[in-house]
Amino acid sequence: MKTISSLQRSTFRIARSVLRLLGRVEMAAVIISLIVICILTGVQIFLRYGFNESLLWSEEVSLLLMKVMVFLGAAAIYKMQAFICVGYVFNAVPTSVQNLFSVLTSIAAMVFSLVVVVQGLNLYPTQISVRTYLLELPKFYFTVPLIYGAASIFLTSTYFAAYAAMRSLFPEDEEFAGNIESHVVLPKLGEHT
Repeated sequence: MKTISSLQRSTFRIARSVLRLLGRVEMAAVIISLIVICILTGVQIFLRYGFNESLLWSEEVSLLLMKVMVFLGAAAIYKMQAFICVGYVFNAVPTSVQNLFSVLTSIAAMVFSLVVVVQGLNLYPTQISVRTYLLELPKFYFTVPLIYGAASIFLTSTYFAAYAAMRSLFPEDEEFAGNIESHVVLPKLGEHT
């Protein structure tokens, strides 16, 4: 029976802790963004209909915060494994095939997210000099949440692929006993792991 080394075990625990911390920061950013968007929208409605005035800059700020909310939220959801999937086929196959599916899907997510990061960074030269109309922010600031979210998904996919591979190599080890779906990096809101 093969056993996992203490270095490998501690590396997985550290990686999971770092990803969990990133996920909590992402969730906090999502919640704060949503609250600020709601407040700005409420103030904007009050000013428009009550005083026929407007906060012109609120639309640009809300749009930026919406992008933070969407892309960091996607990264946090990926860490929670809370996305929609069809597990019927996955659960019907043996554990070894489940591990293979998990590794392959994680690799596919890694490739896709890496392409998004690279393409997002390629936009830097053209977007950094283009400014928004009111606040004159570089347009690239609106691409940063996409790049961060994709990079975070890349790191999480790397962790999940390594976890599934270790689960195949060390099926008897208690640390890798659960299936990949039950081994989330970030617990769902209200859950503890």
